[in-house]
Amino acid sequence: MKKFILIGVCLFSFVVGLFAEDNTNAFLPDTTMAQQAIASPSYMVTPGDIYTLVMQGASISVTIDSSYRLRVGNLGIINVKGLTFQELKNKVENLVNNNYLTTSVQFYITNSASINVIILGEVKKAGEVKTWSLGRVSEVLKNKRTNFASKRLVIIESEDGKQKTYDLFRAERYGDMSQDPYLRPGDKIIVPRYDRRVKILGAVRRPGVYELLSGEQIQDLINIYAEGYTDEANKNELLLKRFVGGTSVWEKKHLTETDVLADINLFQNDEVNVLSYSLTRAVFYIEGAVFNEEKNDEVTEDENVKEELKEEEEEEPLIEEKKFVSIGTISEPTSLNRILVEFDVGTSYAAVVKENKAWFVNNSADLENAYIRRKIQNENSEPEEEIIKIDLKKILYGSGFYEDLIVQADDVLYVPYVQYFVLVNGGVNAVGRYPYQAGKNYMYYVNLANGIDSDQNVFGTVTIKTKEGKRLSKKSVIPPEAVISVHRNSPNNGWFVPLIIAICTLIQTVITTVGMVSGLFTK
Repeated sequence: MKKFILIGVCLFSFVVGLFAEDNTNAFLPDTTMAQQAIASPSYMVTPGDIYTLVMQGASISVTIDSSYRLRVGNLGIINVKGLTFQELKNKVENLVNNNYLTTSVQFYITNSASINVIILGEVKKAGEVKTWSLGRVSEVLKNKRTNFASKRLVIIESEDGKQKTYDLFRAERYGDMSQDPYLRPGDKIIVPRYDRRVKILGAVRRPGVYELLSGEQIQDLINIYAEGYTDEANKNELLLKRFVGGTSVWEKKHLTETDVLADINLFQNDEVNVLSYSLTRAVFYIEGAVFNEEKNDEVTEDENVKEELKEEEEEEPLIEEKKFVSIGTISEPTSLNRILVEFDVGTSYAAVVKENKAWFVNNSADLENAYIRRKIQNENSEPEEEIIKIDLKKILYGSGFYEDLIVQADDVLYVPYVQYFVLVNGGVNAVGRYPYQAGKNYMYYVNLANGIDSDQNVFGTVTIKTKEGKRLSKKSVIPPEAVISVHRNSPNNGWFVPLIIAICTLIQTVITTVGMVSGLFTK
């Protein structure tokens, strides 16, 4: 056995001597590709790679053949398929050291092989492309994709027909290189057409054009792709531009934070612009029992009520004319009166209210119980709403009250409606105070009281008075705090009414009898 080993050693020494160089120093690669391959632990051994083995001051050049085999002199053949350079280096050095115990061994890449891959789909020119074993998908596709190419669903099909999908956006944005793999000989890169691209501009951290995946909507666009709002963003001032019905005509929609939280759908070519407070003045809102003739078209006097009151004026004098908004039950308005107010930083609520006194001075406003709804974040950074009570009556009619309560952007000052009532008493089935409803006549409230009690009221007599004591006719529209009195029978009505009825019945009977007798004599 020793004899055969000795012969092998002599033969290997002879082969090494044939390739020995005059310079006994180790040969260092000078190409960029080789340097990168040596430095990369992920470099995969590729057919065509040229390696240098240095041993005992002499070097030999070896090449990986097309079947992924490497012959190391007469020491053996190594199957290198699926090995990294580092793994191959360890195998070669171990092989030599096992046969030459006193030998110093070096093994490195002299030249890295090029490989051929195929690109298909949304590329400018399909076909074969040269790269190398440290060439990634993004490098091969650089400047080769069409304007319609997707970055999100790139398919790599290996020589054995297996397919895997990669997301190049994740590699670019987050450095996730598992989504931008190295290529291997015979790989096919299939680039699909994108489904949706949308643009986001304005007060976000990373504005740009982004390709959305299936199921991703406006919250993903803002929070993930654009990485959230800037400090200057007005979350209630977003503009959505969208093509109308596949035409070249844009339509614009105003979006608020509520729309974003609802996660509205986005479509191809949508454009979202998040406005900043530097571009728009800060605003807050006043809602409820407010009236602004110039800015609020929703608050108008009910025309039917107006006409009915006009007719009643000719019959008898009514209460002083006031404006009542026809909104259903006062405490539960069917439509919300809303005024948008621009303000400067540092403006107090007292200043706004006093400057616009006419908005608040009306019979429907409950000034003492107004409040402010303000958006805040709790200790878990979750959005919440804070309620701040504010007495507008004291602001309007007091001095210096609430001067230190400062308006904040997107505040909502809500003025509740006064709950008015109408009193129905007397000969009804359910005496009581009933919620006022604008534009109703007396029978509306009588019906709320379960109608007239026929045992208590025979002739339907009713007296209607305003809260000031002025009398109204039955045709009048009932004002707030009116009193409807359904007359009860007088004490004498207990015997008088039945007597009258009995007499009327008797007379009717007599008339009928006389008529019959007269008819007999006529015959």
